[in-house]
Amino acid sequence: MSFELGVGKDFKSNNQNSKLKILRKKEVVERKSKSFLVNNRTRMVAKEVITLKEVSKMKKILVLMVMLLLIASTSMATPITGFNTNRPFPIGAAVGIPPNYTVQQMLDLVFPGSGLNAATDQNLSGVWKSVSPPPFGAVTPLLAFEFTGSTGNNNLQEFGFWTAYDTGGPITTRAIFNGIASPTATAVIKWNDATSGTITSSDPGVNTGAFAGIAWNWFGFYYKFSTNPMEFSYDNLNANSAVASLAYKDPSGAAWLILFDGDLGTPGGDGYDFNDMVVKVESITPVIPEPATMLLLGSGLIGLAGFARRKFRKN
Repeated sequence: MSFELGVGKDFKSNNQNSKLKILRKKEVVERKSKSFLVNNRTRMVAKEVITLKEVSKMKKILVLMVMLLLIASTSMATPITGFNTNRPFPIGAAVGIPPNYTVQQMLDLVFPGSGLNAATDQNLSGVWKSVSPPPFGAVTPLLAFEFTGSTGNNNLQEFGFWTAYDTGGPITTRAIFNGIASPTATAVIKWNDATSGTITSSDPGVNTGAFAGIAWNWFGFYYKFSTNPMEFSYDNLNANSAVASLAYKDPSGAAWLILFDGDLGTPGGDGYDFNDMVVKVESITPVIPEPATMLLLGSGLIGLAGFARRKFRKN
């Protein structure tokens, strides 16, 4: 009897121990499961926070891109290309005091035997550069003709050159011929560096001396009569993009004839005879625009957009 009772007690004790072990294991599994769920939730929350941060970053990048585009479009809304588009332009009848030459007559006198046609050989150029870089290059303007209705009015005229890169300015100008300059007056423009140099001449009508802010490889010409607004060789610098000048190139060399009209009237009418200020300019050539700044800006924005897009997709 004692033996049987002893065996029963041991069996009961072992059974209870097994149950305790199972309970403990369940508790361990439950704790681990809870810990896993908590950690997993923490990771998910962290991922959501990171995703929100990345979205916020991308929004900031996109806003920055838009701002850069707006700045670029504002600052370079109307860049000067160097070439006019409204050519050929109708030429009016020559008016004024004799000898009031027509454009064709002036072409024949300045470039004899060239075969240039006033109506069909109008050049598109509105901006030029010296054929040689500084300090070796020199440009030589020669005042060929100036007619403004009377001899006295000629003294109110001014011819010069300018540099600008956008129609909104700034525009740097420098007078070459003053009002007292007479036909055959010659000036020599020499650059000492990229944007400065000297003008020399023995004619009292030439505005000699130093100049600055006029680029040797990017300049145009202007004409001014009395208190009237300046008229530029690049149409889009003029009010309503008016055509104020014509340009013709000597087929046999680097000489040009630049003709301005001081009366921007009706095309084909009394105005637009283009003989108010006529200057022969030697040793210049048209510019070839290279919009490197816009290319760099564009490639930078494209790269920034690509980076933001890839990073966003990865997340």
